Amino acid sequence: MTADSRPLGQGLRLMLGAAGIWLFAFAIAGGMLLALGPGPAWFSTVGALVGLAVAGSFVLGFESDKRAAR
Repeated sequence: MTADSRPLGQGLRLMLGAAGIWLFAFAIAGGMLLALGPGPAWFSTVGALVGLAVAGSFVLGFESDKRAAR
């Protein structure tokens, strides 16, 4: 087992990017809840937003790993 000796803040850009994606998804979901009300249309919209946020987080992580490998 090895200790993580990377400098602090190296993953800060990745963390802020992922937090921004999820904050944007929650804001859209809240707006859609006010516009549509709770129901099947809102739940399908939230499901799509969660899928997009997960995919965006994976893409950010993949790009960060690729950048760190260089």
